[in-house]
Amino acid sequence: MEGLVEQKELLLQKLSEISDGLERLDAAIEMAYSGLTNELASQKQKEMNGIEAKLSNIEERAQKRGASEYPLLRLDLTYSGR
Repeated sequence: MEGLVEQKELLLQKLSEISDGLERLDAAIEMAYSGLTNELASQKQKEMNGIEAKLSNIEERAQKRGASEYPLLRLDLTYSGR
């Protein structure tokens, strides 16, 4: 009977160690995922800043050249009668 109690305690100890290991693994995965998410967000923010800078540059050049160099395009909606 004492052997069964010792085996039960040993199994409970092993299960506790496994549980602790899984908790540490879960924490490590969460940290890695969080780091990757932050890195991706930072990369996308840099891309957006670059796009905004290019658009701003285009707008500035358009203003310097004046509206006359950018004629309005008109859509012909007349009925052809075919």
